[in-house]
Amino acid sequence: MDLARLIFTSRTPLAKETRDIENHYHLARIAKSTQQALDFQALSLCLQAKHASELDRLNWTGHQDVARSLDGLGSKLDNLASLSVDIRHSIQEMSSVLHEDLVSLADLILQQQESIERVFVRLGKPYETSAREIRAEADKWLQRGMTREGSDRTDNWNDALRLFKCCTENPIGSQDYFVHFQIGWLKWKLIGSEGEAEASFDRARRLSQDEDVEWNRRCLRHLAYMRYLRADFDGAYDSAYQSLVLERDPLTLFDAARYAARLGRTSTALSLLEEAVRVMPSLMVKMLDEEDFLE
Repeated sequence: MDLARLIFTSRTPLAKETRDIENHYHLARIAKSTQQALDFQALSLCLQAKHASELDRLNWTGHQDVARSLDGLGSKLDNLASLSVDIRHSIQEMSSVLHEDLVSLADLILQQQESIERVFVRLGKPYETSAREIRAEADKWLQRGMTREGSDRTDNWNDALRLFKCCTENPIGSQDYFVHFQIGWLKWKLIGSEGEAEASFDRARRLSQDEDVEWNRRCLRHLAYMRYLRADFDGAYDSAYQSLVLERDPLTLFDAARYAARLGRTSTALSLLEEAVRVMPSLMVKMLDEEDFLE
């Protein structure tokens, strides 16, 4: 199964399409092995490096400031810069630091997959049998659509959205944050309505609060991105910050840095980037490919 073909909407993905927030949930639902997730992450990173090198972003002042502030990572950053200039290297030829990052991300994707499945089962237990079957059917068509292309994907996802909406008419389903998250994701990816997706992600955030930290973080991160896409950069930063209160993971730190940069908070953006890159050095490549740091 060619995950890149299924996840990227075009054969030559735009820079924004390679953002982790754009594709990680899709990847978590369909990756069959750590190696599949690893291969996808490697390709995505190489695409980002290619974008950066083509646009000659290696001389960006912010990149230099972050690089100088990261004591002890000099040689590793040299490797990253080399990747941005020359992307002919395969994953086996990448520097060890990049490979370690990609393996960690792939492991995280598979862990998320297991977590998603556990929550799906746990939250489905209170449903009556008929309602539980509708919920299961909705998720089946969601996942089936994720592994199809063209009109088959569209039809499968329309069926999934219709069935998930049916779930919310049930007293239990109306409080099911798993269901509301899927509705938000489909309104974003299928319909392209960031406003409606924001509302669904926000409801999922509220319902998962004090119930499930991992899902609450996932909801907050997606909520932040919907607000970013709608140019509500204050709202995006605030939601990302709430997620960081729960856990300072590098991907959300990177997102928050982007939103801070959009708000003109340069020192905050650089501080967040420094913290993120210390944990996950491969984010330096992603930074070079990110338009938010060039505004």
